[in-house]
Amino acid sequence: MAQSDQFTLQVGKYLFDEMLGRPEIGVGNAHNGALEIEAKLGTLVAKSTDQRVHLPAQNPVVLDRNMSSQLRFESHMTEAHHKRLNEFLNQAVQESAAIPGRHRLDYKHRYEIDSFAQLSGAGLDALPESASRYLDPNRQPRLRTSINERAPPGTDPVIARIVKIRLADLDIFCPNSPFDCRISINIEVDMHRPGLDPRAIVEGADTKFGERKKDRLSYTHSVYSVDLTQVKGADGRKIHELEIEVDALKLREQAERERAGQPSGFGDMVQGLVNNIFTLMSVRLN
Repeated sequence: MAQSDQFTLQVGKYLFDEMLGRPEIGVGNAHNGALEIEAKLGTLVAKSTDQRVHLPAQNPVVLDRNMSSQLRFESHMTEAHHKRLNEFLNQAVQESAAIPGRHRLDYKHRYEIDSFAQLSGAGLDALPESASRYLDPNRQPRLRTSINERAPPGTDPVIARIVKIRLADLDIFCPNSPFDCRISINIEVDMHRPGLDPRAIVEGADTKFGERKKDRLSYTHSVYSVDLTQVKGADGRKIHELEIEVDALKLREQAERERAGQPSGFGDMVQGLVNNIFTLMSVRLN
C-alpha cells in the first residue's frame, strides 16, 4: 500500500536529520554503539484518557513530534492478528522461493530468553562517549542479556548483551487501521566482549521486567527485516509484537550521498520502509 510522496518525505526528513545530526554513532565497531531504526506496530494512547488517541483525520498522518510527550505507545497486538500476520509472511516466503530470479524472503525461527539488570558505575563507565552523551538522566540504563534457549551443549548461549538508548521517535496515527506506528531511532551498544566482566557492569536483576521468553519469527528481505514475536513474561502473560527494521548503516550511507549531491538510493529505501509498514498494517483478520 503506497503512501503519498509528501508522507514519505516527512518520514525521510526525520530519518535524514536524526542520522546525519549524529555522525559519531554507528561508525566502526558495534561495541562503540550501532544505530538501530525500527518501526513498531501498536497503539498510540493518550495519557490524559488512557485510551487510543482520536484525531480529526481520515488518512494516516505523521504527528508533530511535540505531541509525543502527550502519548505513550503500546507496541503489542492481539494473538489473532499475530497469527494472521504469521500466515501472510509465511505465504510471502513460499511465493518468493517459487519465482525464479526473485530476491528471496529468508526466514528464521528463534527461541530466546531476555533478562535485564541495571548498569553499575563500572557499566556506565564502559559505555562509549558517543552513547553515554545521549543517556536520559531520568531513566536508569539497563543491560539486556539475550541467550539462545536452544543453544547446542558446550556452546556459548549468550547472543548479545545490549544497552539500548533511545534517541528519537516519530509517531504515525492511522485512523482506519487497528494499528498505529512508531518509528524509533536508537543506539545499541554491545557489551558482550572480551575483557568486560558481565557481573561487574550490573547492580542486580531488574525485578520490574524480570525474564522474558521470546518465540521470534524473523523474515529478511534485502535491507529490511520483520520480527514477529510472542513474548512470555515472568508472570506467564503473553504479548505479541511486530517490528520492521531497515539496515541503518546502509540507509545512512545513502543519506550521506544524498547530502553530497551524489546519486543516492535514500528515497527508495525510505519508500520501501513505508511500503512495508503499510502493507503489514493492511493485513486484515479473515
